[in-house]
Amino acid sequence: MSGLEVAVEAWPLLETLLTRSLMAASIEAKAGGANVGVDTSGATLLSSLSRGVQGRDVIPDGLLSDGRATLATFEAKYSPRNASDWPHRNHVFQTLATAAACDSPLAVLVYPERFDAVWWSVSGFNGKPKTMAAIGLDLFGYSRGPGDVDRGKRILDLLSGPPSGVAIPVLMVVST
Repeated sequence: MSGLEVAVEAWPLLETLLTRSLMAASIEAKAGGANVGVDTSGATLLSSLSRGVQGRDVIPDGLLSDGRATLATFEAKYSPRNASDWPHRNHVFQTLATAAACDSPLAVLVYPERFDAVWWSVSGFNGKPKTMAAIGLDLFGYSRGPGDVDRGKRILDLLSGPPSGVAIPVLMVVST
């Protein structure tokens, strides 16, 4: 006979942290007079042109808008950064395709560890997205209140784009 066993999947925790961080970013932006809100809508990625074949929609893990246009889409990825294969090819494709479908100028990958934003210039997609960033939100160092405010400010900083004077590598998406 065994006792109670509990398994906790961490990826929903990262998505919840992202949602709280986006809400904090919205509150911070509104306090500064900017109209930035969290949106939960998705977009059509593929519209079927053939009978009997379904299209495909995408719903980002997070989306910030100003009420008229998408400002940024976010995809939470619960995986460690690996120097030899980071960001993972599948993460890049999902993040860029979702941002393109949502007509977003900025695509953001979110990871559980804490690290400052890393930036790429995106080639293709007709400028939507124009840039991609990756940021770590420190899931395991979570603190309510001041921690939410800090993460919200870090997300708002992404909306300003990459820091000036920093060389941004071009992220070219090529198929194999």
